[in-house]
Amino acid sequence: MDHQTKVAVQKIVVSLQSVHEILEDILYRASEEKLERISERPNIDLKDGLRYLELEAHNIHDLAKEVEIKLSECREKERKEKSRMESMISSLTKENQDTRIMLEVAIAEKEAAENSFRALKDDGDQRRSAILQIAEKGLQKVGFGFIMEVISGDSERDEISSCSPSAASNERENKQEIDSLASIVGTTLKNLHHEINDLRQALNESRSDCDHLHLQAAEQAQKIMKQESHIQDLREREIFLLHSVEELTAGLKEVEQEATRWREACALEVEAGKLAIKALNQEVTLLREELRRVKADLHAANSKIQLKEKLAASAMAAQAAADACLKLADSRSAGLQQRIEELTRQMEQEDGHICAISS
Repeated sequence: MDHQTKVAVQKIVVSLQSVHEILEDILYRASEEKLERISERPNIDLKDGLRYLELEAHNIHDLAKEVEIKLSECREKERKEKSRMESMISSLTKENQDTRIMLEVAIAEKEAAENSFRALKDDGDQRRSAILQIAEKGLQKVGFGFIMEVISGDSERDEISSCSPSAASNERENKQEIDSLASIVGTTLKNLHHEINDLRQALNESRSDCDHLHLQAAEQAQKIMKQESHIQDLREREIFLLHSVEELTAGLKEVEQEATRWREACALEVEAGKLAIKALNQEVTLLREELRRVKADLHAANSKIQLKEKLAASAMAAQAAADACLKLADSRSAGLQQRIEELTRQMEQEDGHICAISS
């Protein structure tokens, strides 16, 4: 692996670690599992190269799937919460409408009661029966009801008063009854006024709750949009990183194939060198045997040097020639030995480089 490939692998490793941390942060926001997630990450040296990239990409893919599941659950939960809030807002709106209608009815009944009470102020029996009808009608619509015993009691008192011989006592009784009914109507109007105030306060509180729920729904929608945008960015980065990992994997496969070709070529060259060394060794053996024979001849020639000076001179020349051949053979053998050592060293370097890439 050359320097540029190492730098590219380191950059991709840093990017993968950054994406891993971002996904862990998103998962931590969705659930409280950040510490467990960090403890589950493997402790692998960055020098492992392809194995680290492969494992980190696989971890990021699994983590992205888990983040997607968590965010889907969050979106489903927020959708249910939004639906619940919308239902609550609808029910509150309906309740506000009903309250408003009740307020309008109560205000109208109050105004009608006040107008009727003022119009019938100086009327006797007619005013009493009208007040009873107005009070009964208003109380029934508002929800208080009215006691029918008052009407039955009034009818009995009317019968008694019609049979009474004294007109003055009848008028006093009517006046007392009118005063009693006026007091009842006044109390009823006060109760209606208090009820209207309570309904207005409840209406204001309902409006405030509706506004608060609308604000929460808008905030939840904004959060969902931000999270969806962030998820889209992470998916794009994941696709880019996976594409980069695939390109690096293809490059590493090409490097492995090239290393295999170099290894085969070096092996063939080493075999050829071995054959050449074997041939040279055979030649050196022959030369040594010839040298031994020449030495034997020289020894015989030295014993006969006094008799044959010419033979001694040719023996010395043969010895010089033999020495030259031996030096030539030794130089060729040394050169071949150096070449073999260089090829062996290159092959060991290639084997070490290939082992580093494979690990």
